[in-house]
Amino acid sequence: MRVLVTGATGFLGRAIVNALAASGHEIIALARPASEPKPRDGVALLCGDLRQKGEWCEAIAGVEAIVHAAAATSGGFPEQFASTVVATENLLDCIDWSALKRFVLVSTFSVYDYSARGSQLDEGHPIEQEPARRDAYTWSKLLQEEAVTAACAQHDVPLVSIRP
Repeated sequence: MRVLVTGATGFLGRAIVNALAASGHEIIALARPASEPKPRDGVALLCGDLRQKGEWCEAIAGVEAIVHAAAATSGGFPEQFASTVVATENLLDCIDWSALKRFVLVSTFSVYDYSARGSQLDEGHPIEQEPARRDAYTWSKLLQEEAVTAACAQHDVPLVSIRP
């Protein structure tokens, strides 16, 4: 399967690329130019900044699956919004939806509502309904999840959201 991995040089992205490569998938590893990605057999490196549409947009045509792990993990709301929400919106605009068979979003457990009562935090736990009372990271990841969920529903593409 031809798989695009965004955030491919990040902590989770590297592990995802390694696992997919070991499984024999054709991988396009998208990383920011400043991250200095290292070449690897079976992995096509693609440098680009998701915050701006560019050559990377054409290079992802025909991918069958996307593992979207790119996001900002620090900074204030403007940086978080640009690197997580705007970046995701640009990715969604560039997808060849007719070829896409699955979208995997790497989100975060931070989107859960910590104030909700319950003894265990799991997939059934409520999502934060008042993001303004949380930090920029949580707010941006909630907006990212909303955008991806809506786009996948619109194009009838299966979505898996992982919240490590």
